[in-house]
Amino acid sequence: GGSYTIPAGYHNGSGKVTANSLASQTSATATAAGILKGKTAWVNGTRLTGTLVATTVSTTESKSSDYSIGGYGSTTVTLTYSNTVLGVVSYSITDSNNYAKLTSISISGKNITLGMQTYHGHGAGGTLTVKARIQK
Repeated sequence: GGSYTIPAGYHNGSGKVTANSLASQTSATATAAGILKGKTAWVNGTRLTGTLVATTVSTTESKSSDYSIGGYGSTTVTLTYSNTVLGVVSYSITDSNNYAKLTSISISGKNITLGMQTYHGHGAGGTLTVKARIQK
């Protein structure tokens, strides 16, 4: 904080500008360890430079499962990953007859459950592969 007297000529000579202390204007609880490395912040009047190194919090993992579905049938396939699933990145269905299609995707914890069915009255079989984003 500080104050500054405004010189006469700009007013009647009794003018003064006063500011609160920097500490009172930058009340915060951050620490250098909680601020990204190289970034700065003012905390309680002190300029802090961050030391926190950013790390990857997710990765991708692929899982596959064979499946078999009778004519006009349906099935579910559950794939279990090494950590909590955050989302599906991509999937592929290998089916020699191209009669299988994906009908639903459900994510719960480390599992992805996929619903599949056939069409045209033909059975289907092959491999389902799903690439998922998981917590690291």
